[in-house]
Amino acid sequence: MFSAVSSKKILCLGDTATLMAFGGDVYQWKPAANLGSPNDSTTEAFPDSSTKYEVIIEDSTCGITDSLSIQLPVVPKPKVTITKSNDINCILGEATLHADGGGSFLWQPSTGISDTRTNQPVVRINSTTTYFLTVTTAEGCEIKDSITVNVVNGAGSSRFPVPTAFTPNNDGKNDCFGVQYWGAVSNFSMSLFNRWGNLVFYTSDPTQCWNGIYNGQRQPGDTYIYLIKAKTPCGDVSRKGTFTLIR
Repeated sequence: MFSAVSSKKILCLGDTATLMAFGGDVYQWKPAANLGSPNDSTTEAFPDSSTKYEVIIEDSTCGITDSLSIQLPVVPKPKVTITKSNDINCILGEATLHADGGGSFLWQPSTGISDTRTNQPVVRINSTTTYFLTVTTAEGCEIKDSITVNVVNGAGSSRFPVPTAFTPNNDGKNDCFGVQYWGAVSNFSMSLFNRWGNLVFYTSDPTQCWNGIYNGQRQPGDTYIYLIKAKTPCGDVSRKGTFTLIR
């Protein structure tokens, strides 16, 4: 008796199924395209669309020939896009991951993650971690992707930057020198000096900035010196350097 079977009832696009025929000593699979060994009893099939395979089986001893068919549906693999709300630092203590794509979700490792089977878990970790996501469709097709959540400790210069120049020309763009974007800070002080060491601006209010005027006079385009100190959730910050007033 002749028979033919497939190792998979449904094939995910890009995967391989094994086709097997039994009962004869001569075999021919059709269509031969995307088959590994079309003249063997067992062959690997990797079609790029749903395909009906026919196998002609011959028992040369008994002089019997028959033809059997196998329908192999091919379904697409899921697509997934992973994003993160932010990296983690001393100000932002958690991050939210978001995965777009159909199917079920599994995040690994489970360390610091609120729910390993949701598409939008919250992550709270103490060290940089790469999370691997497996998305599985109802047909069993899988796709994997990953994303890294960085943990940055300390008050690095990238977190509390100071501008290098400003243009106080009243065009509404970069008219004032300051660090309003530092966020919630305390014990703040900002002292600005000209090249002769004269204090041209001072404030203890982080929301304030210098508009380029000193003693009622517009100051010339030149290089100035800043000294900024503050207490932040990331620790004490002290910045000293130069910036340019551009006229």
